[in-house]
Amino acid sequence: MRLMGIVLSAVLAAGLSESVWADAAVMQVAQVEAGSQAREETKAERKAREKAERQARKEQKRAEKEARKQRKQAAKANRECRRIKETGSRIASRVCRTPSEWRRIEENSRDSVERVKEGVTRNTAGGDS
Repeated sequence: MRLMGIVLSAVLAAGLSESVWADAAVMQVAQVEAGSQAREETKAERKAREKAERQARKEQKRAEKEARKQRKQAAKANRECRRIKETGSRIASRVCRTPSEWRRIEENSRDSVERVKEGVTRNTAGGDS
């Protein structure tokens, strides 16, 4: 509206006819409408962009969830479960470990048994007899 007042005062100052003023006013209204349509398109574009961003975040979460599920399944597939009876208990418990962990445990057990045997042999060989 302010711009129309400026246009009107310029038209009157220039001594132009009312038809020229009317044409200028119509052009001004068309420019205002075009500007508001541009803002509307900007809002529509913003809404479309926000929707696309929400969908992208949703898809990313879905992909992350699927990746976690696959890692978990791979970890389960790589596990070996055994029933172990603990000393002092009649009930066996299920223990799951990777094959490399089972090998390390078995090696440590063998080493411990060998050290015990060596200690017993040393103690009995050098007896008091």
